[in-house]
Amino acid sequence: MLPWLAQGHISPYLQLAKKLSARNFIIYFCSTPINLDSIRKIGNVQVESSSIQLIDLHLPSSPRLPPHHHTTRSLPPHLFPFLIPAFDAAKPNFSNILSTLKPNLVIYDFLQPWAAAAANEQDVESVMFLTTGAAGISSAVRYFKNPNMEHSIQEVELNKYLLQWFGGTENGVRNKDRFLECLERSSNMVLINTSRMIEAQYIDYVSVLVGKQTVPVGPLVQECGNREEDVGLERRNLVQLC
Repeated sequence: MLPWLAQGHISPYLQLAKKLSARNFIIYFCSTPINLDSIRKIGNVQVESSSIQLIDLHLPSSPRLPPHHHTTRSLPPHLFPFLIPAFDAAKPNFSNILSTLKPNLVIYDFLQPWAAAAANEQDVESVMFLTTGAAGISSAVRYFKNPNMEHSIQEVELNKYLLQWFGGTENGVRNKDRFLECLERSSNMVLINTSRMIEAQYIDYVSVLVGKQTVPVGPLVQECGNREEDVGLERRNLVQLC
């Protein structure tokens, strides 16, 4: 599993990892050391057991973006444009991880089509996991593919700042193109953090838009912790972009 480097993405990925491990899957959870340290501090007994193992993914370090900034948490805004290129540059390290662990499946996030490419290079299936609900995803996919396309169901109004960000370019690639390529590379299906009880109509709409089955795996809710650190961590997470 390889989530984007934000707590709002790491948390649902971790909850999905727990659900899968309960069904006897072995999970290798990849992220930067600074993010994995935060997971360890939460003190989940399942983490780093035989079923969920934390795997360090090292990003290239530089004076501009040292390892303690390889996360969106507390990242100064002026450094954010450097995080995605650094994440992109971790593809060789991720490929080495795949060569060593030889997984059956890679589950990846919305900004790293290179993760699916790395998996494909080693004949490993890969599936995208969307951490947000189907209503917003369907609106975004339709708008990014063809803003003039007529929509058959009521859509969610997309945040102007979010649209501006997706229209921007990081490391020579538009963010919306990263997102669409991640959907395109996903093998046969896309996982999404919602349930048919909540968003059946929108789940089906996403399937039509992306041309592959959309499988709900949620809603995934973070378990309540017993440590004081959890409270502070959650408060900080609320203000993180993505």
